[in-house]
Amino acid sequence: MSIHELLPPGVQHAAGFRLFAAFWGSLVAVDVGRTTGLPVAARLACVAVVVAAVSIRQGAPVVLAAAVIGWLFATGFIENSAGQLRVRGPGDLVLLLGFAVVAWAATTASAQGHR
Repeated sequence: MSIHELLPPGVQHAAGFRLFAAFWGSLVAVDVGRTTGLPVAARLACVAVVVAAVSIRQGAPVVLAAAVIGWLFATGFIENSAGQLRVRGPGDLVLLLGFAVVAWAATTASAQGHR
C-alpha cells in the first residue's frame, strides 16, 4: 500500500499539502541528519528524497516550489549550519538544479507509471 492510498482523494494532489510536506519533511530530514551525525551528502540525499516524494504526480509549479524549498533547507541548514541562507557561488546553483532534476524526475516517472 502506498502513501497515496492512505490519503483522502482531495489531499493526494493538493498543492498546499504537498508544499507543507516539503517544508516539514525537509526540516525533519535536516534535524535528524544533524542529530545523528550523518555526513553532509547523506543529509542532502534525505532532503532530496523528501523533494522527490512530494513531487509525485504534481504539475510544474508544485515540482519547482518543492525543489526550491529543499534547496533553501539544504543551503541554509546543511551547507551553513548556522542557519544563514547564503548563496556562495555556482555550487549552490548546481544544488538547486539538482533538486529540480530530482523533483522533475519523480513527477515524470510517476506520470509514466500511472498510465
